[in-house]
Amino acid sequence: MPLTVTVPTTWYSLPREGAQAQADFLALLALPVETYVMAFTLTLAPALAALEALAAAGVPVHVLLDRSQCLMCYETPKVRAFMAAMPAGSVVLTTAGPDSPRPSVIMHRKSACKLTTPVPTLWKGSANPTAEGFMEGNECACCQSAELAAEFVADFAALETWALAHVDQTLPAVPAALGLETEDWREYVVNVHPCVFGEHYPMISGQEVPAPPGDYHLVPVEEGYEIA
Repeated sequence: MPLTVTVPTTWYSLPREGAQAQADFLALLALPVETYVMAFTLTLAPALAALEALAAAGVPVHVLLDRSQCLMCYETPKVRAFMAAMPAGSVVLTTAGPDSPRPSVIMHRKSACKLTTPVPTLWKGSANPTAEGFMEGNECACCQSAELAAEFVADFAALETWALAHVDQTLPAVPAALGLETEDWREYVVNVHPCVFGEHYPMISGQEVPAPPGDYHLVPVEEGYEIA
């Protein structure tokens, strides 16, 4: 059931408060306590470095990433290097999961939970932890709540278990046609991954992108296309 937040909450309106939001997010991420992160796109170098440093110091780190990152030329090398630097099993690729009527659509969350004491800290919002995310028109919020943290960790664990059983965890080769020199690939490519696009379509500068090599092909569905 939805939870009503009754604790003090810090709100950030981006891009006006983007620099402060990014600084506060990175400071929170660096705290040496057990960490949970769910991200549609995670390529912000200081954020990746903070998570790698925590793991290297023996701090438990759990990360769920939307699988679409692994089908983009810009993101895939970063995700590959990040996963290689992290303990095995600490980074899991997922889609929206079983709570969605279409489990294969994107996991679009941008949130984190730090098990700070005496009360856990949560970060939520619409800004992806990317170089552009905190410059864009987004909102972020940070609060401390044991109730929200318990729900977050439970949701995370359930989705992680489902993803390990249902989502391909390999990092495929990326088509050369998708070689983009941009952090925010959504300016050029929108959700080119094996899940339902909804109203989004695979485009680069207004041109349709070839399907990835292999057994993939575009299939019309009720709301757009999917790569099957």
